[in-house]
Amino acid sequence: MRSHSVLLRLHIISVTLILLWNAIPCLPAIEYLRTQQSVTNAAASAAQTNTPTYSGDISSRQTIPFFLLVGDTQRTSLWELKIGREQNDTARQLVLNRIAEENPAFLVILGDLKNIPVFPLFGNHEYFGFHKKAFEHFFGRFPHLNRQLWYVVRFNSVAIVLLNSNFKNLSQDLINKQNEWYRARLSEYQNDDAIKTVIVCCHHAPFTNSTVVPDDAKVQEYFVAPFKRTPKAKLFMTGHCHSYERFVKHGKQYIVSGGGGGPRQKLLVSGKQRHKDQYNGGAIREFHFCKIVLEPGQLRVQMVKLDDGLASWSVGDEFVVN
Repeated sequence: MRSHSVLLRLHIISVTLILLWNAIPCLPAIEYLRTQQSVTNAAASAAQTNTPTYSGDISSRQTIPFFLLVGDTQRTSLWELKIGREQNDTARQLVLNRIAEENPAFLVILGDLKNIPVFPLFGNHEYFGFHKKAFEHFFGRFPHLNRQLWYVVRFNSVAIVLLNSNFKNLSQDLINKQNEWYRARLSEYQNDDAIKTVIVCCHHAPFTNSTVVPDDAKVQEYFVAPFKRTPKAKLFMTGHCHSYERFVKHGKQYIVSGGGGGPRQKLLVSGKQRHKDQYNGGAIREFHFCKIVLEPGQLRVQMVKLDDGLASWSVGDEFVVN
């Protein structure tokens, strides 16, 4: 009986610590990022000479007709393990190995791959803790970001807009600046004949059937509303929910892709769904990444999944964006 009581207390403490950890706004990190806006690239490079870096140069890879997106590749924390969440080291490595074999033009969001340009965006885990060194390491590994919290990648006829949806960790001034920048980019690409399709990416999902994380109302307000008004903006891709989901709303595609190896989350299925899911999957879904192939007059989007036995790969979902 005493043993059961101790275990119950440990469980309560673990859950409490996780909730507190996720709820803390990282003010020192915000201040650090604000003050670092004036740091020159040369000074940053000198300070980070011992940090492994990843390329953002895609000039020599324009003839590769596809790029990949992967989300939520983090390892399960000690506290999450204590409450029974899964650890997926084998699956994560298989996902990364497969991405390396695919050899895409570039990888969006997260990655640890040699010779493949990587374009990450900030998820909620990047804001955990109060350590300034974490941001030094982040920008040291990705010097091509020029210390930007949001940015755009142009690839042939596609513009990929990568946004920061960690609103509780951003000052109102930064939120306003990002919103202004975002609306300006959408307007610019809508009037640019060389751009045929705009893809918008952020970490938090505006729509999800997750039983762990909710729809993000601020993403809906700040990012989805301008997205809906822009005809060329046709694909909205996010993570945060550790699963795969696809929704069609107001004629546009919304993908949640969080199958990179983090502890998977159960989804509401059947009649319990908040949103109609175009993907016919169960409550727990496969590890995966997304592949976007440029074809004449369209983009082909595939969810490439690892089977439950971690032995083989196949296309789990596929659709076309005209």
